[in-house]
Amino acid sequence: MRLTLAELPVSANGQHRFACSCQDLTEIKSQQAQIQRAQKMDALGKLVGGIAHDYNNMLGVILGYTSLMEMKFSNVKGLQKYIGNISQAGERARQLTKRMLAFSKQKSTEAEAEAVDVNSLVDDQKDLINKSLTAMITVHYQLCDSLGLIWIDKSELEDTLLNLVINAKHAMPDGGQLTVSTGAVHLSQIEAETLGLTENDYITLSVKDNGCGIDKDIVDFIFDPFFTTKGIDGTGLGLSQVYGFAGRSGGTIKVYSEKGLGSEFTLYFPLYRGEERNDTGPIEVKPYRQGEGQAILVVDDEPALRKLALEILTLAGYQVLLARNGNEAIEMLATTKFDLVLSDVIMPQMDGYQLAKHIKENYPSIKVQLATGFSSNRHSAMKDKSLQNNMMYKPYRTGELLRRVSTLIYGNDDD
Repeated sequence: MRLTLAELPVSANGQHRFACSCQDLTEIKSQQAQIQRAQKMDALGKLVGGIAHDYNNMLGVILGYTSLMEMKFSNVKGLQKYIGNISQAGERARQLTKRMLAFSKQKSTEAEAEAVDVNSLVDDQKDLINKSLTAMITVHYQLCDSLGLIWIDKSELEDTLLNLVINAKHAMPDGGQLTVSTGAVHLSQIEAETLGLTENDYITLSVKDNGCGIDKDIVDFIFDPFFTTKGIDGTGLGLSQVYGFAGRSGGTIKVYSEKGLGSEFTLYFPLYRGEERNDTGPIEVKPYRQGEGQAILVVDDEPALRKLALEILTLAGYQVLLARNGNEAIEMLATTKFDLVLSDVIMPQMDGYQLAKHIKENYPSIKVQLATGFSSNRHSAMKDKSLQNNMMYKPYRTGELLRRVSTLIYGNDDD
């Protein structure tokens, strides 16, 4: 509460007069907290995204050479078991970096977005939710009738729901009650601004427990990446992933918690008013065609990844040359004929998009494939949409690389 007191002119009979006003600062402080959180999460997102880029480069080397070992030494007795263990650990790390990139908001999910009925999604996830909880926890579902659609990445919402359910389980080690509910609400301008949103109709998804609750001292940090109260059993990325997903979807997440009484996490998503798109069905994974001596230029500032690409593509029947950066690649393009250029995106001096633009203008017959572990917003105006849509995200699998190269060189007919 802010109290303001101002002195007025003395009255005709000599009395002193004052004007007093009181202002409720609840909404102002709430909006300031939203802005500060958004600024902090944006800065943390950039940091996490940068870490994920370097981590993906290292992980790409590990998984790439593991695939080569599997291909070259398939007849060595007992080796496949060790290779399998390395691959399994690498895939777990691969999923971790995907979650880091999702938090950093650097990997767009627009291509995977679709119109989703939240009630149907919750119904589909009931078996998985029940299996994720202990027998001492009872689950109640309170789903609003005639709920509208939202436009999101369905798989991310499934992961988000499961994250919140598992967090609730950890908050009730001795058992309790978990409630999953959905709703429809119209937020006025004042209500929306309090949540950092705009006035609109929203669909809500809430997960409520009657567990231990969250200390007020740490409630402001629970969405920060790598913050966890679970010790070595937690990665600290679950709730940060939820927060990032909600923001990318045009909504937000609100938490209410009382120590000793429980917590409630509520997601807000804008109501989708368009038409639901038809599912195109699963993507068929086709075998790739071996190379026939075609020339490929690999451009990457990471030496280990250049050498790895050389090994993979040479083994597949291609002729491969290497460049350390975009400028070196331009010099090689002027003297050597190439069928395809495989380039990293984030490189010093000249990035992959700038190199691709040069190739398109000067060597239009050469195919270009970009790969990245972290795509920044630099030079967004010159980005080719086809390059963005066909981006390979590190660490890519050997088969994924060879299928993509085969498709670019031979076309869609890879038989």
